[in-house]
Amino acid sequence: MNILHISSANSWRGGEQQIAYLIDELQTIGHINILMHPINAPIADHNQIKNQCIAIPYRKGISVNPWVANKIENVVSKYNIDIIHAHDSHAHTFLYLSYILFRLDCPSVVSRRVDFTISKSSLNKYNYPKIKKIICVSDKINEIITGSLASSKRIVTIHSGVDLNKFKQYCGLDLRKKYNIPKHHKIVANVSAIADHKDYPTFIATAAEVLKQRNDITFLIIGGDGGEQSMITNLINRHGLTNNIILTGYIPEAYLMISQLDIFLFPSKMEGLGTSILDAQASGVPVVSTIAGGIPELITHNHTGLLSKVGDSKNLAKNIILLLDNPDLNKRITREAQLIVSKYSKIITAQKTLEVYHSVI
Repeated sequence: MNILHISSANSWRGGEQQIAYLIDELQTIGHINILMHPINAPIADHNQIKNQCIAIPYRKGISVNPWVANKIENVVSKYNIDIIHAHDSHAHTFLYLSYILFRLDCPSVVSRRVDFTISKSSLNKYNYPKIKKIICVSDKINEIITGSLASSKRIVTIHSGVDLNKFKQYCGLDLRKKYNIPKHHKIVANVSAIADHKDYPTFIATAAEVLKQRNDITFLIIGGDGGEQSMITNLINRHGLTNNIILTGYIPEAYLMISQLDIFLFPSKMEGLGTSILDAQASGVPVVSTIAGGIPELITHNHTGLLSKVGDSKNLAKNIILLLDNPDLNKRITREAQLIVSKYSKIITAQKTLEVYHSVI
């Protein structure tokens, strides 16, 4: 099967990692993958993409770009594409334009990774008949968009997956040594871009609550600037927490460092699924999180993690201290999480995605 993947992201985040995983697995079982991506997008240089597919860069420009739409039609013809997979909203728009403007005649599927309702202006591109399936990364997203589409039969949930083998790799960066963290300190951290939906103000408020009761904890924010780093830095300063919260910036292959943490704190206010949680669970680190989006599909409270309401910094802090003060609870939650995380292997995700491809061509 010849598969055209379309990505519009100029960054490397969870969605791009899922594309890399999918292409890697599909290539392994003999399918041909062509990836259209913006010029200089990080995904083009990622190790899991190089030599795994035919990469075709394009100049993204405006979100409604007929030149990109025309290029899609040309690529479909040149490579005898059997199915198209648009992996994000802008990619979906380019695909829709190709259908409308250039009479593209190839079935497609679209990934939906965000947990908010479809706008009225976007309904046409979701209901377009050549777009055969909408792949939601969580049941929560499936539930949210079901009422918006002409046919709920076109909506399917395929949870994102992780590479369970990658956590066995050696990590050359010692967080304690790199950031001068005292040996007796516990490390509480999140690994994600500093973006609005990750709700780092609640992360900071939670840290402040914890530090009222314990002075042996260092908090890390591991991730690049997603548009809010300046605001978050100022907020840390205003709380007087510059010695307690460290911003590491973007660290390549940060997942290798998760095993060095004592608690993974994930306070998102919007989250399609939250594959960083899977990284933490696979690494043997207990997770304290909010109940945003699809997160409760990964965490059962008091079994595979501890959950709080969105924005509830006091309860998040309470759960952190509960895990730190109760080693037996900590071990039980970690053990149960590691038992279920195998259900979210990237191999399973790819197999289910391939089944969807076969169902529409």
